[in-house]
Amino acid sequence: VSSFLGADKLSALWPLCIKFFPVALCFAVGLSLKMMAVDHFQAGTIKIVGQLRLGLVALASTIILSRRYSPQQWMAISAVTVFCMLFVQVKGRGRKRQGKDAKWTGLSQLLGWVCMNVVGGTLAEKTYKSSDVPYYIQKSAQDMGHLATSLLMLFLVVPHFNPSEDIRNPSVRPDGFFDSWDVRTWFVVGFLFLDAWISNLLLKEFSGVTRGVAKAAGVAIVYFASLLYSKDRRANPKLTWIAMGVILGSMIFSIVS
Repeated sequence: VSSFLGADKLSALWPLCIKFFPVALCFAVGLSLKMMAVDHFQAGTIKIVGQLRLGLVALASTIILSRRYSPQQWMAISAVTVFCMLFVQVKGRGRKRQGKDAKWTGLSQLLGWVCMNVVGGTLAEKTYKSSDVPYYIQKSAQDMGHLATSLLMLFLVVPHFNPSEDIRNPSVRPDGFFDSWDVRTWFVVGFLFLDAWISNLLLKEFSGVTRGVAKAAGVAIVYFASLLYSKDRRANPKLTWIAMGVILGSMIFSIVS
């Protein structure tokens, strides 16, 4: 590391690792909750509910970063938040009519991911913009925090709460860490890696809310692609109309900004 970064860059890296550790912890825990929620919800639902971040990030940015938004911006953010809540309500009513139980576990995991993402994003924005250190040094410090958090979860947290996933036990995980990995897993890891780097690069130059709006197009693509295999959305057009309201509200925010 010293030969790659240089002694001067390395001396600036370690203090940043400490500053970025809370950021890495929030993002790592949030991503774990999001991956757990995949067992309960489809990708389109996760993307729509995830837009609740816009309102929470705006509030956190106002309180912590002293950022100010115009009345038009607050109206757009409020519209996105209301449509997200309507989406959850309508989807819950549809399950109740079908005699199905509400997915409280999955919903709590989604909300936990949203909260961790908001806290982590706000802290990351403050940390990135409080230093003139080059971006790749800052991102490396954050990634080292991710590595420390992941190792802690992998070797201590997971074996304690779910022994069947203990990679150190060859009777349950013969191939260790890479047990059950296939081509799809590598694709997911690659895209998550690219998303993290690009998102944080945008975070250094723009606010967290602007970054969220930039992902509105991705939300639309994922949601409408999910219509190809989601029976409940085809049976209930209200969900699609509400989802369009979420996406439209995000786009309006980008226009008034």
